[in-house]
Amino acid sequence: EESVARSDLSAADADPFWATLWRAYRGLVQYLCQMPLQGRRILEVGCGQGAMGIATALHGAEVTLSDSVSNALLVAQIHAWPVRHRVRVRRLRWGIDRCDGERFPIIAGSDVLYEPLAWDDLMRTAEEHLEPDGQLLFSEPPRYTGERFIPWMTDRGWDVRVVWIDLKDGLPSIRIFICRRAK
Repeated sequence: EESVARSDLSAADADPFWATLWRAYRGLVQYLCQMPLQGRRILEVGCGQGAMGIATALHGAEVTLSDSVSNALLVAQIHAWPVRHRVRVRRLRWGIDRCDGERFPIIAGSDVLYEPLAWDDLMRTAEEHLEPDGQLLFSEPPRYTGERFIPWMTDRGWDVRVVWIDLKDGLPSIRIFICRRAK
């Protein structure tokens, strides 16, 4: 209670959603591991603890874990220690920060679409960091915002395909949005 009342804490530090391992990351890992990952460069946005990026690094990907929350990045860096030769950790506030002009063939995020007000900043960051023929991959459990995301992206010149991943845990399947610039 005391930490929530402190005015020097950001909302993310006072209520750290990033500290939860949301099950959507598992669906995204399953999808990504169906493709060759050895040496593939991936930018994970909103990495939280870094579970998705670390899992893909274990399969050979070169991953940049990014988040806007310093505590999340510290935890992700600690978790990534066994694969530190394949993982970098960077602060990336959507629409504000940049990864030194780097571009990635894959930008991925799990459970990052729940707030439509953040989509403009997320896509500004994606546009700045995605290679011309790259793809955006976002995962989430079925929620109403996902239904709004597809037409929102289409209106902005993106092709969006959806794949469902059954985690076989008795809960709803995870939706993967596969987004590419329309040609």
